[in-house]
Amino acid sequence: MKIAVNAKALLKGNSDGVGRFMYETFSRIVKAHPEHQFYFIFDKSYEPYHIYGKNVEPIVISPPARHPLMWWYWHEILLADQLKKIKPDVFVAPDGFLSLSVPTAQVAVIHDLSFEHYPELESWARRKYFQRFFPRFAERANRILTVSNFSKSDLCGTYKISPHKIDVAYNAADPIFAPLTQKQIDDLRFDLTDGCPYFVYVGSIHPRKNVGRMLRAFDRFKDEVPSNYKLLMVGNPRFKSSKAEKIYREMHHKSEVIFTGWLSNEHLSKAVGAAEALIFVPIFEGFGIPLVEAMKANVPIITSSVTSLPEVASDAAVLVDPFSITAIKNAMIKMSNDYSFRNEMAAKSFERGKLFNWDNTASTLWSTIQKAIE
Repeated sequence: MKIAVNAKALLKGNSDGVGRFMYETFSRIVKAHPEHQFYFIFDKSYEPYHIYGKNVEPIVISPPARHPLMWWYWHEILLADQLKKIKPDVFVAPDGFLSLSVPTAQVAVIHDLSFEHYPELESWARRKYFQRFFPRFAERANRILTVSNFSKSDLCGTYKISPHKIDVAYNAADPIFAPLTQKQIDDLRFDLTDGCPYFVYVGSIHPRKNVGRMLRAFDRFKDEVPSNYKLLMVGNPRFKSSKAEKIYREMHHKSEVIFTGWLSNEHLSKAVGAAEALIFVPIFEGFGIPLVEAMKANVPIITSSVTSLPEVASDAAVLVDPFSITAIKNAMIKMSNDYSFRNEMAAKSFERGKLFNWDNTASTLWSTIQKAIE
């Protein structure tokens, strides 16, 4: 078979959900199926390590499509022309962006519909594009893959898509995430926080991630509990919300917040593994990969009680109302004060993590691709 793949999400140093999903699934699929030819279609120069085998042909179509003004032209004109030349048996879009201009069988991986429920959290141009085209992508796709039963139900309800057209494959974590020894934890804390215990957050500073309320909760935690706890923020340190940035600048304890920037998986696994707990309390999430990373590292979790997060975490996390600063703060206090509780939650977290495996995700995606061709 000839399989074309939208590879725009594969970027150097990219560790967001879509980029991680594509790397983990297609690195496995390509190697497992050397009998098939893959065409990875990029919109800018690619890294050689993203070409996972001799059966992958990279194709670059420029100019880059990194803004809504370019998205339509790139997908409906440039990509469509390329697909007509390749004549693939199927086109796979790990970011959900299909080409409506070709008759090719297509698979859309749609991670979530946050822009339908919280449109105000996206820029005007992105919101309008998503809301205009994603219903059409969902309808046009021969098959859809999504990353939680919550997102499947949301797709069915919001876009009136038959559940029989949608497959679910959970995300997972890199095998490098594993429990650390106490000595490793002590050494890492010395490097990261001058030896202090810390909560860790992993992700962008996007309004959907609820960083503003998390920062306020940490500030109140520090007010109420005399301690040397820090908050380690892993991810792009650029604020994508002026409100969250204002909250940060007004914090009493902003000097206790440490921004690391993006980290490689090797360094990320250590930063997560040495934490007292992961704090991840978005208001909307299709899956939440940081939860599984913490599980694999034997780290307890504080997360939201909404959208997909209770499905992913089950009883292996402290679930809080993400709109309640008090609830988030109280969970921090519980984790910091009650060692037996924290150890119990870490054990539950580690056991829950055994359910998530990228091999299973890749296998389900491959099955979805085959169904689309059939």
